[in-house]
Amino acid sequence: MLESSEGVLSVKLHFFVDEEGIRSLEGCAQATVTLVCQRCLEPMDYSVEADFAISFAFHEDMARSMTGRYDPIVLSPDKRMSLVELIEDDLLLSLPMFSSHSDGECQVKTVYEDQGPAVEAGDDQKKSNPFSILANLKKPE
Repeated sequence: MLESSEGVLSVKLHFFVDEEGIRSLEGCAQATVTLVCQRCLEPMDYSVEADFAISFAFHEDMARSMTGRYDPIVLSPDKRMSLVELIEDDLLLSLPMFSSHSDGECQVKTVYEDQGPAVEAGDDQKKSNPFSILANLKKPE
């Protein structure tokens, strides 16, 4: 869960036509965002990076025929594609499902240490069996 929408985003984009004549986009987006730690509910900085390779198709049949190197996007003549939304979606998919501080940084104790030697029952102490009452129900043969 994002704590704030502020931060710095670095994006590198490369638009090109590949050797098969497919209009394509390759790129990388890097950002440092502030997430909420799901253990202690305090803000934490998280570096996120998304690499993407996209091809542009003009109809569904063209998208199905493209090679598996790219994620196809079908362009609609009556709707514009938002490059900002495309990058934002890839970054959101790169965020962890469960955000938490690294071990030792979180305010919530996650490692439980041994509290001392365990008390072992001696041979002379008989352990009670919670199922011993069922022995009374057993029919003698």
